[in-house]
Amino acid sequence: MFKALSHSRRQHLLRYLVQKPGAVALGDVAEYIAIEEGELTRDRYERLLTGLCHTHVPHLTDAGLLRYDVDRETVSLQVESDSLVPYLELALSAPSE
Repeated sequence: MFKALSHSRRQHLLRYLVQKPGAVALGDVAEYIAIEEGELTRDRYERLLTGLCHTHVPHLTDAGLLRYDVDRETVSLQVESDSLVPYLELALSAPSE
């Protein structure tokens, strides 16, 4: 769990999904993270989307936390959101490096 939450983008992705009742478009997640990081530009959005597709989503999928529908380009939690909240609160309260 801690390795899955070791990157701030994975933390943001999971925090976003905890607030949603079902599957979410991966593009919406990229936009959310760009806003959270304070840089909502087209280039930033594209880089975030690429990073999510190739790094962060596979990492969370392998950890059993996320479900990714390649055809629809959507992500959803594979676990109950209540089980993630304590870990997210801990991760998000830790000082950034």
